[in-house]
Amino acid sequence: MGATPSKKKVVSNGSKPEEHAQGTKQGETEIDQLSYEGFDIALALEEVLVLVLSFLPAKELVLTARLVCKDWKDTVDRPTIWRKKCLREGRFVARLMGPQPTDWRTFYFKNPYRRNLVKNPSGEEGMRHWEVLENGGQGWKVEKFVGCKAFPNPAVSNNFVTSYGWCARQQEIDLLAEGCLEKCLDETRPNIEVSEWYAPRWDCGSQYELEVQLLDKDKKVVDTFSYGPAITPQWNDSQWKQAMHIFSGYGPGVRYVLFKDKGSDTQFWAGHYGSKMTCASVNLIFQ
Repeated sequence: MGATPSKKKVVSNGSKPEEHAQGTKQGETEIDQLSYEGFDIALALEEVLVLVLSFLPAKELVLTARLVCKDWKDTVDRPTIWRKKCLREGRFVARLMGPQPTDWRTFYFKNPYRRNLVKNPSGEEGMRHWEVLENGGQGWKVEKFVGCKAFPNPAVSNNFVTSYGWCARQQEIDLLAEGCLEKCLDETRPNIEVSEWYAPRWDCGSQYELEVQLLDKDKKVVDTFSYGPAITPQWNDSQWKQAMHIFSGYGPGVRYVLFKDKGSDTQFWAGHYGSKMTCASVNLIFQ
């Protein structure tokens, strides 16, 4: 059944609307406005504003739209607009990802369920975010695919490379700090996909290893994946290969992912002729 239309009076001095039958004071301007019983036009305008602003890029929302006026600032600061953006962009899918976040804005920017949780996966920032455990030979180095086949993804421009002694490193990922929700990790328990690409030089033998551990809050091991040693002989085709594993069916309590890799050449050549690595990744997979 539709809403019932009625005439109401809006008074310019800011007083409450009066019924049309009542008079106005001298100096007041009457504006006839069509309203509907059970329908608040102010709320409707607010919803329209939220909808329109939610299509703006997040950076523009915070740095530009929020500064326009108080109403826009209040709208941008409310969780509604960030919830809309999360749902529209697939950063949160209720039927797959379990409990909803309480802070939608923080969740939007952290975006833990739809991105690679490994920082600096291909050396764009040198060795930043990686803890070097061994720096054998001439140590770790970042290069641009020297002495090997081109990487399958042309958007990737860098790789790490090892030397003639073992080069080992690790990166610990704090899942809660990255924005994951405890209930999601303990109840939904998404699959955790871990991966890294590695390759040898065409003219030098090399070896590569990968180990990834799921840890609880006390850093005790819940599950482990090990790959290698993958040994490549001299005079090879220098093709890129992917080491990959999907953790599934693990128990509750996972809070960290410890990603460790290592490599070296097998001929003890001065320089950087050891295994190459790029595109390390840890992703949560919801089904």
